[in-house]
Amino acid sequence: MIKIPNTNWWHNSSRDSVRSRQGKLLHKFLKSRVLPFSNYYSKLFHEHNLSADDFDSIEDLAKLPFTSKSKLESPKDFVLIPEKSLLMKQAGSW
Repeated sequence: MIKIPNTNWWHNSSRDSVRSRQGKLLHKFLKSRVLPFSNYYSKLFHEHNLSADDFDSIEDLAKLPFTSKSKLESPKDFVLIPEKSLLMKQAGSW
């Protein structure tokens, strides 16, 4: 489990430490919150042969295509819709 450091940690840490932590938090967020609960991003990752494990740094976001304006015409596709059963399995993981 990744513990989110207090605010002072972010200000007192090296750039490399901050980038490393950001990468870990991004990976965890994609794996436990975005991909299980977003149809749009689940399909997008599948179409591009990607998984949360392909994202270890914020630079890895470049692997994803830009979201076009036409995709944004249906904003509900971008809403994370949690499933209770999956949330129960993840309880305490954050």
